Amino acid sequence: MILSIADEGKRYKNKEDIQALTKKISDEIQIINLTGNVFHSPALKELFKELKKITKLERLIASKIFSALPSSELLIGLSIIGEFVDPANLVELDLSENAISAVLPEPFFEFLTRADKLKVLRMNNCGLGAIGGKNLARALEQVKDKSNLEYIDISKNKLDYSATEIGRTLSAFPNLRTIKIQYNTIQRVNMDDFITSFEFHFLKSLDLRDNLISVNGCRNLGRYFVNWDTEELFLGDCLIGNEGLEAFITEASKNMAKKAAPTAHKTANNLVLDFSYNNISQEGVNLLESYSKDIMINKLMIYGNDFEDCSALVGNISENKGRVVYEDPDEMETNEIDESLVEKFAKIL
Repeated sequence: MILSIADEGKRYKNKEDIQALTKKISDEIQIINLTGNVFHSPALKELFKELKKITKLERLIASKIFSALPSSELLIGLSIIGEFVDPANLVELDLSENAISAVLPEPFFEFLTRADKLKVLRMNNCGLGAIGGKNLARALEQVKDKSNLEYIDISKNKLDYSATEIGRTLSAFPNLRTIKIQYNTIQRVNMDDFITSFEFHFLKSLDLRDNLISVNGCRNLGRYFVNWDTEELFLGDCLIGNEGLEAFITEASKNMAKKAAPTAHKTANNLVLDFSYNNISQEGVNLLESYSKDIMINKLMIYGNDFEDCSALVGNISENKGRVVYEDPDEMETNEIDESLVEKFAKIL
């Protein structure tokens, strides 16, 4: 059973405001979605006192529930969640787009350490910063059963140097399949540490966009990538250049050969690769063109780079019913809007 008030845009300030909502709560509820409604601490406490009675709660979706509240209110709100939510059966927690910042209050910290049934954790765009990232890593490190977590999204948090510690902590979760850590201004040395933490995992999707990756980091990604059996690898805006791309392709090709044949990675057309905005020139596109003969790619993104011709690359990938995105979709959309306005203006004239 689902209880959802998602995106209703309401503001709950006190016990009276929350009464109509608490009347809908029953022990049969498994999913609560509060996204896009703001809860002041008095109202939140009343709500979660009732939610504590639910024994089967599996998913708590609480994105943007502290919007525009002062940090003191947010800390109280997190403490309320930690105090009243029983993580015994919780498989998904989404606290995205709440300005949590660096401090994880003790009740919430302890709550995270006990949430060992979690399969999905979303805390993107929470303003954690490097200190908050380290605090999150410390909490997850204390989770006793690390076999359940499969998906984590901690993107847009300015994690910076904490990526080293986060990678080390997450490496202990053997069944992680999806990691989203894009847009975090992570420097090369910490990004390299993060990447090496997952050598022995089997990642289906890894999003590293807008973090810096060294040539050695690219080399390791190429080496691990084939063994991971990856479906999505996003490396856009990581400033890898031709040198980093070559290191990636060289290692990936070596490992494909070790897996018995050039067809080792040509088994399914479901791979998405993103090399957009990476200072890649025609030389890099030529490397991709050669590599594309030995790998099946569903979607390859190379827009935002400085090259003259990608027709051979497009031809190779099209043969396997894949596609190359060589123009920025955002710019194309803007151009379409501009052309539409021109047409409308012409009709008026």
